Amino acid sequence: MSISVRIAYNQWVQDRGSGAGTTIAVVCAAATLALIPAFLMGAVGPVLRRDLGFGADAMGGLVSCYWVFMALAGVVSGRWVEVAGPRASLLTGSAISAVALLVCASAPSVWMLFVGMALAGVASAMATPGTDVLVFRRVPQRLHGLAFGIKQSSLPAASMFAGLGVPLLALTVGWRATFVAAAFLAVPVWWVVRSEPRKVPEARAGGATAATRPGGPSPRMVWLVLGMMLAMGAVSAMGAFYVESVTQRGISTGVAGLFLALGSAGGVVGRFALTWRIPDTWDPFVVAAACVGVGSIGSLGLATTHRPDLLAVLTVVTFTSAWGWNGLFTRAVLALDPAVAARSSAKLVTASATGGVLGPLAFGALAEPRSLTAGWCAVSAVLMAAAVSWFGSTWSSRCRA
Repeated sequence: MSISVRIAYNQWVQDRGSGAGTTIAVVCAAATLALIPAFLMGAVGPVLRRDLGFGADAMGGLVSCYWVFMALAGVVSGRWVEVAGPRASLLTGSAISAVALLVCASAPSVWMLFVGMALAGVASAMATPGTDVLVFRRVPQRLHGLAFGIKQSSLPAASMFAGLGVPLLALTVGWRATFVAAAFLAVPVWWVVRSEPRKVPEARAGGATAATRPGGPSPRMVWLVLGMMLAMGAVSAMGAFYVESVTQRGISTGVAGLFLALGSAGGVVGRFALTWRIPDTWDPFVVAAACVGVGSIGSLGLATTHRPDLLAVLTVVTFTSAWGWNGLFTRAVLALDPAVAARSSAKLVTASATGGVLGPLAFGALAEPRSLTAGWCAVSAVLMAAAVSWFGSTWSSRCRA
């Protein structure tokens, strides 16, 4: 570990004049702010539901509303970022996210919360392509793995901030103050983003530009995006139903939560390690496919295992592999055609959000008339389908070459 840290530090020192540190700080701050509303809504849910008087079904609808509008806005955000640039993307996304948090803070009823979550979903769709493009074009190529690994950790960072907000604010001064405090996080984000140049150097792809690219996606991109939607649907269902399924096997809620925390930590480590340390000679889509394939096998184990020690090991292995591919995959998709990196990122946003909505809904619909075991088997099948999709895209590309 110490050798890896020294290597990272030496690379960082060598490239300090490139502004890589500032760029990574910009994208992490903006990405975290864009994700906070969804996690904060779940974190303060019990207090919020008691004050406004709505049920668990409405709470589920609020979270789904975020992902639905993120998917819808992702359809157009890529082309907009190509025109306006990543700086405008981050500033706009951060501003809308702050407005969304303030709308939630002032909500007199659950319907105003839906408005706030819809705005938050749009904000995330606007900011995400800008963060990806900024890293891809401003950070030196040899630091791409490190940068994307750090950037993809913004999701657990948002979850951490939301969790800290409960004991520090929600249970002391109220949930409304928690949303207001989160909105003020936009101030340092704007301050840092303003330091970025208005124009970011365009990436080159054989001399072509975004304007010369065909309008429709390539067959390979279709398979990659489809696999992304399937994989994100499966991992969203894993996170949503893990604790409930484990507690049904006689394990306490506290222990189940600890297992989930261990698995989530593994996912963070996996995102960072896979994105940073995988050699450039390895096909990133094959690596990602292998990861979700391991996750598929692990999901079958989670469906049937009752021993606590074995369950803990399976949880770490399954979550690390099933969640750890995201940064590596995103970086590789953007590298396929740098001239349309923003458009490619927006496609991934739409696919991720669509999977985030459909995955838990499908798991619940399948498990309700049958059992949670059936839901886990379905998760395994969907992860394997994602692996096949990514393997197939790589194989077909090699055949055409």
